[in-house]
Amino acid sequence: MEHEVKQRVKRELEFTKMLVAFTAAIFLIAFAVGIIAVLRDGQSLDALLVYAAAPFATAIGFYIWKAKNENLHKYGKGQAEIESEDNAG
Repeated sequence: MEHEVKQRVKRELEFTKMLVAFTAAIFLIAFAVGIIAVLRDGQSLDALLVYAAAPFATAIGFYIWKAKNENLHKYGKGQAEIESEDNAG
């Protein structure tokens, strides 16, 4: 039974990694197009900087939230303690 749970968790993590990799690839392609646009017309630099900063800020916040939740479960805190911490913060 424990083996099945580990396999299920591993599959979910692999799917998350694939999703992040796909999103990063799309972002990098669009960023390259943005750099070309900036080189042609310097007026669009501010839009490129906002485009670059927003996903990174969101990704960092998501990664920290996900790592916190994984570590809480990994080190054996009870579900009641996890929920009380989430509601308090």
